[in-house]
Amino acid sequence: RKDIKEIRRKRKVRIDVMIVDYLQITETVAKVADQGGSTKYKCVTEELRALCQSENLVGWSASQFNRGGMDSSAPKMTDMADSIGIAQTADAIWAAGRTTELDALGQLKFDELKSRYGDKTVPSFIVGVDMGTQRLYGVADEAQAALKQIQTGLAKVEKASGKAAPDAPD
Repeated sequence: RKDIKEIRRKRKVRIDVMIVDYLQITETVAKVADQGGSTKYKCVTEELRALCQSENLVGWSASQFNRGGMDSSAPKMTDMADSIGIAQTADAIWAAGRTTELDALGQLKFDELKSRYGDKTVPSFIVGVDMGTQRLYGVADEAQAALKQIQTGLAKVEKASGKAAPDAPD
Protein backbone atom coordinates (compact mmCIF):
# COMPACT_ATOMS: atom_id res chain seq x y z
CA ARG A 1 0.00 0.00 0.00
CA LYS A 2 2.82 2.35 0.91
CA ASP A 3 4.58 1.68 -2.43
CA ILE A 4 1.39 2.35 -4.42
CA LYS A 5 0.81 5.66 -2.64
CA GLU A 6 4.47 6.66 -3.09
CA ILE A 7 4.45 5.93 -6.83
CA ARG A 8 1.24 7.91 -7.24
CA ARG A 9 2.60 10.85 -5.23
CA LYS A 10 6.23 11.06 -6.37
CA ARG A 11 5.94 9.95 -9.97
CA LYS A 12 2.45 11.30 -10.55
CA VAL A 13 1.52 7.96 -12.11
CA ARG A 14 -2.05 6.76 -12.15
CA ILE A 15 -2.20 3.08 -11.21
CA ASP A 16 -5.39 1.26 -12.22
CA VAL A 17 -4.35 -2.38 -12.31
CA MET A 18 -2.20 -4.55 -10.08
CA ILE A 19 -0.95 -7.79 -11.61
CA VAL A 20 0.51 -10.47 -9.37
CA ASP A 21 2.35 -12.85 -11.64
CA TYR A 22 1.93 -15.96 -9.54
CA LEU A 23 -0.14 -16.05 -6.39
CA GLN A 24 1.48 -19.08 -4.74
CA ILE A 25 4.89 -17.40 -4.43
CA THR A 26 3.43 -14.41 -2.59
CA GLU A 27 3.77 -14.13 1.18
CA THR A 28 1.12 -13.04 3.67
CA VAL A 29 1.64 -10.42 6.38
CA ALA A 30 -0.64 -12.41 8.70
CA LYS A 31 0.80 -14.83 11.21
CA VAL A 32 -0.49 -18.13 9.88
CA ALA A 33 0.34 -21.40 11.63
CA ASP A 34 -0.16 -23.43 8.42
CA GLN A 35 2.45 -21.61 6.30
CA GLY A 36 2.62 -24.43 3.76
CA GLY A 37 -0.94 -24.63 2.61
CA SER A 38 -4.45 -23.52 2.15
CA THR A 39 -4.73 -21.05 5.04
CA LYS A 40 -1.69 -19.13 3.81
CA TYR A 41 -2.99 -18.79 0.24
CA LYS A 42 -6.46 -17.79 1.42
CA CYS A 43 -4.84 -15.04 3.54
CA VAL A 44 -2.70 -13.87 0.61
CA THR A 45 -5.78 -13.71 -1.63
CA GLU A 46 -7.82 -11.84 0.99
CA GLU A 47 -5.00 -9.33 1.56
CA LEU A 48 -4.57 -8.67 -2.17
CA ARG A 49 -8.32 -8.30 -2.67
CA ALA A 50 -8.56 -5.87 0.27
CA LEU A 51 -5.61 -3.84 -1.07
CA CYS A 52 -7.21 -3.58 -4.50
CA GLN A 53 -10.53 -2.52 -3.00
CA SER A 54 -9.00 0.10 -0.72
CA GLU A 55 -6.82 1.56 -3.49
CA ASN A 56 -9.54 1.29 -6.17
CA LEU A 57 -7.48 -1.10 -8.31
CA VAL A 58 -8.34 -4.00 -10.56
CA GLY A 59 -6.33 -7.00 -9.41
CA TRP A 60 -5.21 -9.86 -11.64
CA SER A 61 -3.27 -12.91 -10.61
CA ALA A 62 -2.36 -16.36 -11.84
CA SER A 63 -2.65 -19.66 -10.07
CA GLN A 64 -1.88 -23.21 -11.13
CA PHE A 65 -4.23 -26.15 -11.42
CA ASN A 66 -3.67 -29.34 -9.50
CA ARG A 67 -2.92 -32.54 -11.45
CA GLY A 68 -6.58 -33.21 -12.17
CA GLY A 69 -7.11 -29.73 -13.56
CA MET A 70 -4.00 -29.82 -15.73
CA ASP A 71 -5.28 -32.86 -17.62
CA SER A 72 -8.86 -31.62 -17.97
CA SER A 73 -10.35 -29.84 -20.96
CA ALA A 74 -12.99 -28.41 -18.60
CA PRO A 75 -11.28 -27.57 -15.28
CA LYS A 76 -13.34 -26.47 -12.28
CA MET A 77 -12.62 -24.19 -9.33
CA THR A 78 -11.88 -27.27 -7.23
CA ASP A 79 -9.00 -28.02 -9.63
CA MET A 80 -7.06 -24.97 -8.46
CA ALA A 81 -3.82 -25.93 -6.76
CA ASP A 82 -3.12 -25.49 -3.05
CA SER A 83 -6.31 -23.86 -1.75
CA ILE A 84 -10.03 -23.66 -2.34
CA GLY A 85 -9.72 -20.44 -0.32
CA ILE A 86 -8.29 -18.73 -3.41
CA ALA A 87 -11.42 -19.59 -5.38
CA GLN A 88 -13.70 -18.60 -2.51
CA THR A 89 -12.09 -15.16 -2.21
CA ALA A 90 -11.73 -14.28 -5.89
CA ASP A 91 -14.42 -12.17 -7.54
CA ALA A 92 -13.92 -13.78 -10.94
CA ILE A 93 -11.96 -16.75 -12.25
CA TRP A 94 -11.14 -17.73 -15.81
CA ALA A 95 -9.26 -20.84 -16.88
CA ALA A 96 -7.00 -20.55 -19.91
CA GLY A 97 -6.64 -23.68 -21.99
CA ARG A 98 -4.56 -24.89 -24.90
CA THR A 99 -4.86 -27.83 -27.24
CA THR A 100 -2.79 -28.79 -30.26
CA GLU A 101 -5.67 -27.60 -32.48
CA LEU A 102 -5.80 -24.19 -30.81
CA ASP A 103 -2.00 -23.94 -30.85
CA ALA A 104 -2.05 -24.47 -34.63
CA LEU A 105 -4.49 -21.57 -34.93
CA GLY A 106 -2.57 -19.37 -32.50
CA GLN A 107 -5.49 -19.28 -30.06
CA LEU A 108 -6.33 -19.80 -26.39
CA LYS A 109 -9.72 -20.71 -24.93
CA PHE A 110 -10.86 -19.05 -21.71
CA ASP A 111 -13.64 -20.58 -19.59
CA GLU A 112 -15.40 -18.56 -16.93
CA LEU A 113 -15.37 -20.54 -13.70
CA LYS A 114 -16.73 -17.82 -11.43
CA SER A 115 -18.05 -14.27 -11.66
CA ARG A 116 -19.66 -12.11 -9.02
CA TYR A 117 -20.24 -9.34 -11.54
CA GLY A 118 -21.69 -8.60 -14.93
CA ASP A 119 -22.99 -10.64 -17.80
CA LYS A 120 -22.67 -14.38 -17.20
CA THR A 121 -23.95 -15.41 -20.63
CA VAL A 122 -20.50 -15.79 -22.21
CA PRO A 123 -19.03 -18.78 -20.37
CA SER A 124 -16.17 -19.26 -22.85
CA PHE A 125 -14.31 -17.15 -25.36
CA ILE A 126 -11.35 -17.41 -27.72
CA VAL A 127 -8.42 -15.02 -27.96
CA GLY A 128 -5.44 -15.00 -30.28
CA VAL A 129 -1.99 -15.51 -28.80
CA ASP A 130 1.53 -15.03 -30.06
CA MET A 131 3.18 -17.87 -28.11
CA GLY A 132 6.65 -16.43 -28.66
CA THR A 133 5.85 -13.18 -26.87
CA GLN A 134 2.76 -14.32 -24.89
CA ARG A 135 0.80 -11.36 -26.28
CA LEU A 136 -2.96 -11.75 -26.48
CA TYR A 137 -5.15 -10.15 -29.15
CA GLY A 138 -8.73 -10.24 -30.38
CA VAL A 139 -9.76 -12.78 -33.00
CA ALA A 140 -12.39 -12.71 -35.72
CA ASP A 141 -16.00 -13.23 -34.73
CA GLU A 142 -15.91 -16.57 -36.60
CA ALA A 143 -13.78 -18.10 -33.81
CA GLN A 144 -16.33 -17.04 -31.19
CA ALA A 145 -19.21 -18.33 -33.34
CA ALA A 146 -17.51 -21.72 -33.81
CA LEU A 147 -17.07 -22.04 -30.04
CA LYS A 148 -20.73 -21.15 -29.47
CA GLN A 149 -21.80 -23.84 -32.00
CA ILE A 150 -19.79 -26.47 -30.13
CA GLN A 151 -21.33 -25.41 -26.80
CA THR A 152 -24.87 -25.41 -28.25
CA GLY A 153 -24.34 -28.89 -29.71
CA LEU A 154 -23.11 -30.20 -26.35
CA ALA A 155 -26.11 -28.72 -24.55
CA LYS A 156 -28.45 -30.51 -27.00
CA VAL A 157 -26.64 -33.82 -26.43
CA GLU A 158 -26.91 -33.38 -22.67
CA LYS A 159 -30.62 -32.55 -22.86
CA ALA A 160 -31.43 -35.49 -25.17
CA SER A 161 -29.45 -38.06 -23.20
CA GLY A 162 -30.23 -36.76 -19.74
CA LYS A 163 -26.54 -36.81 -18.81
CA ALA A 164 -23.47 -34.69 -19.35
CA ALA A 165 -21.96 -34.78 -22.80
CA PRO A 166 -18.31 -35.75 -23.22
CA ASP A 167 -15.72 -32.98 -23.32
CA ALA A 168 -15.74 -31.09 -26.58
CA PRO A 169 -12.58 -30.78 -28.61
CA ASP A 170 -11.13 -27.39 -27.79
